Amino acid sequence: MARPRKAPRQRLLDAAVKEFAAHGFAGARIDAIARRAGMNKQLVYHYFGSKQAIYEAVFEQVIAENTSRAFPPGEDRKYSEVTMEELRINNSRDTQLFHRLLMFEALSNERGIHKEAERQAVYDKLVERVRNAQDQGEIDPAVDPALFYLAVLSLQIVPAMLPKVVRLATGRDPESEEFLQEWGELLAQFVARFAPADSPAQ
Repeated sequence: MARPRKAPRQRLLDAAVKEFAAHGFAGARIDAIARRAGMNKQLVYHYFGSKQAIYEAVFEQVIAENTSRAFPPGEDRKYSEVTMEELRINNSRDTQLFHRLLMFEALSNERGIHKEAERQAVYDKLVERVRNAQDQGEIDPAVDPALFYLAVLSLQIVPAMLPKVVRLATGRDPESEEFLQEWGELLAQFVARFAPADSPAQ
């Protein structure tokens, strides 16, 4: 049975995600987005109005998708278990386009942050999850929760963001299950080091 065809606006948006992830805002082209979607470029302007508007819509979509992955319904696991799941998520193919968008954004000369309020709310929740782990005795309460989250995130995204550096430094394939398993063990050790001195984890 054939899969239902997506609505024109969604087809254009999906194509735009790939185009912006491949070339960034400056390098992306409206006609290339239309080609990827198999549509006329005038329809891009019809549904979105401008390149800036579709770029912001792209961020809105990928933020929503990645938020749903980061905060699955009914999540009540320990922080150490959550970090392992986040490692997998941050190195999955579903998240690669998001990482590329972030890298192009970081390289941009623009000072602003697209969809700043929405993205700030997500990171506030992620830092709050560290605070909750501190309240539960998993992480030393003396540690700055925002800096701790940033350190954990940095370890999680290295394989996806800097795959060539991983290859050069380790001689391993950053996408392999074996490497991610070993990297996950190192990440678990890092988190465990920040347990309170009287914690059973110590």
